[in-house]
Amino acid sequence: MKSMFLALLALVLFPAATQAATVYPLDQAEILSGSRFDVKVEFSSRLPDPNAARLTINGRDAAQVLGKQPQFVPDEDGKGSALILRGASLPAGAYTVEARGGDNELRHNPLHRR
Repeated sequence: MKSMFLALLALVLFPAATQAATVYPLDQAEILSGSRFDVKVEFSSRLPDPNAARLTINGRDAAQVLGKQPQFVPDEDGKGSALILRGASLPAGAYTVEARGGDNELRHNPLHRR
């Protein structure tokens, strides 16, 4: 059986403002094609409502790509808002992930794929 590894969400941070956000899985995570994983975006500030947060994969809404809507957490432990999507799965490939919310903006590009 041939195993394919997916280099997904390699984290290269390009902030558009003075505040930053963090996306998980962490930098250069390799995920087995078809396996389930969690996606989390931590914003550095509290967002006013779920409509203020946007997560896209290859330019498409993450809910369309992954088949489920990320959960919006308005204030995670007093550190700012978050988006969480558990049990995500993607086929092998190259993905660009963008997250925006309030003064936070970031873009992640995959570096390699095996």
